[in-house]
Amino acid sequence: MKRLTSRLKVIFVVKSSNKKTGPMPQCYVHRNTCPTVCPLRNYHGCYGDSPRTNLVWRRLDRGEGITWNELCNKVSSLRELWRYGVIGDLPGKNYHINTRLMMQLCDANDYNQCMTYTHKWMQNHAINILKIKRINDRGITVNLSANTMHDVDDLVYLGLPITIMTKEYPKYYLCHETTIVQTPKLNRVMLCRHYTHGMQCIDCGLCSRVHRIPIGLPVHGTFRKRAAIVASNIV
Repeated sequence: MKRLTSRLKVIFVVKSSNKKTGPMPQCYVHRNTCPTVCPLRNYHGCYGDSPRTNLVWRRLDRGEGITWNELCNKVSSLRELWRYGVIGDLPGKNYHINTRLMMQLCDANDYNQCMTYTHKWMQNHAINILKIKRINDRGITVNLSANTMHDVDDLVYLGLPITIMTKEYPKYYLCHETTIVQTPKLNRVMLCRHYTHGMQCIDCGLCSRVHRIPIGLPVHGTFRKRAAIVASNIV
């Protein structure tokens, strides 16, 4: 594996204690990888701004964590579903995507199941979409994080996996109702099975599949009420 020089640090967890994802490997990435156009930034609902998770970003601010090469070494030994970027985005500052680093990670991952999410489709759109398609083709599933149902209608033709933030629902309520909602152009969106049936990501794995309908993720976390304002006109 070719080793690249990068100042980007990440924090890698072998077995997460997150109740939603389950005990799966995860990594946390520096906040400067997040695009400034993300509507959840600056305490508008971002999971990374919640008090406990923000401590991880502060550790990265202090230069703690492992290097990108060390991350790739750890990933190369995984044979299970894992998540890149619990907080943070694809490598590269703001809306830029560092393809060389992502290809290094794809080589290390070697088509093992991996899921992540990005807002970097919002800027430099044509170039970034091509880069995201290439990453998906190399075995790391990058979901386009849509902000509105209209975004879903605009993105669905690309053939890339999509997730969409929805309003908050009572847990398990929807397992007795419908698990499918529709966009203005009648594209189908399936609500996350953690909220409809109590499944953990480690047992579900839908977000690691490229070819499926968009998935709706109800707002959650400490700032879910602020995120709900962003999502108020979505579903």
